[in-house]
Amino acid sequence: ILHLIDESCVMLDSFSPFSGKKQLESAILCALNIIAASLEKQNVFFDTHFASNSSILMTGCSKLLLDVNPRSGRSDHMLNITKMVTYNAWLPRQSLMGAKILHYIILQPNVNNQLLGILTANERTKLEIRQGFVECLDNEFYQDGESEELELAIKEEVFALLRDALPQSAPNVAHFLLGFDISKDIRQSNLQQAGVLDFPSTCSKSLVNMLDQYLDNAKGGRVMSEERLKMIESAYNLLYCLCFNFRTSDVFMRFLRSASSDFLCRHVSQLPFAGD
Repeated sequence: ILHLIDESCVMLDSFSPFSGKKQLESAILCALNIIAASLEKQNVFFDTHFASNSSILMTGCSKLLLDVNPRSGRSDHMLNITKMVTYNAWLPRQSLMGAKILHYIILQPNVNNQLLGILTANERTKLEIRQGFVECLDNEFYQDGESEELELAIKEEVFALLRDALPQSAPNVAHFLLGFDISKDIRQSNLQQAGVLDFPSTCSKSLVNMLDQYLDNAKGGRVMSEERLKMIESAYNLLYCLCFNFRTSDVFMRFLRSASSDFLCRHVSQLPFAGD
C-alpha cells in the first residue's frame, strides 16, 4: 500500500498524462482509506491484544508510517501522504483522506518533532505543502450539494488538525502551516499578509479572509447553510485557540490588529450574529 502511494506521487508530480491515470487515482483513494481505517481502529486492537495476554509483539500503523521508506531510504511515507493535500483541485477525496491521516498521526505521542522535520526537510516541498493547505481553505470549486459537502469536510478537517496540533511543543505542524517562523522562538514571529515583504500565503491569512468574507455575506443578508455556518464556527474556534495560546497570542493578535485592518473591532461591531 505504501509502495503504491509512493509510486503515485512520482507519477502525479510529473503532471503528464499516462495510461491508467484514473485507475491509479481510484487505487490511491482505496489505499488512503485503508490506512485511515487502520489508524482509527489500532487503539481498540491493541487494547484487545493486551487483554488477551498474548506474547506476540505488535507494531502500530502510526510507527510504520513514520519509519524509513525502503524505496527512498528516507522517512517520507507521511510526506507522500500529506502531498495528497496539494492535489485538492482535482482529487478532493484523496486530499481529505491525506489530511485525516496527518491528523491521526499528529495525535500520537512524541511524533511532533519528527513529523515537522519530515514535512519541512526540503524547501520546495515545504512551500508546496503549506500552499496545498492554503488552497484547501481558500478554494470553493464545488456548486452541487455533494461537492459542497466534500469542500466543507476538507476545511473542517484542516481546522481540526491545526487546533489539535497547536498545543504541542513548539515549533509544531500548526505553527508551520499558519506561517510562524519555526527557525526561532515562534513568539518572535511577525505574521504579514501574503505578498508583504515577500511573505508567503499561509493558513493564518486564509482563516482571517474566510471570516471576513462571512462578515460581508452576513451584512449583505446572504443565507448560508447550516453546514457552512458550522464550518464558520470551527474557524472562530481556531481563532480563539490562537489568541488564547500563550505562544501564539501576542503574534496573532498583533496580526489581527495591523495586517488585518483591526479585525476584532469589525467583527465585534456586528454582534450578535444571526442564529446560534
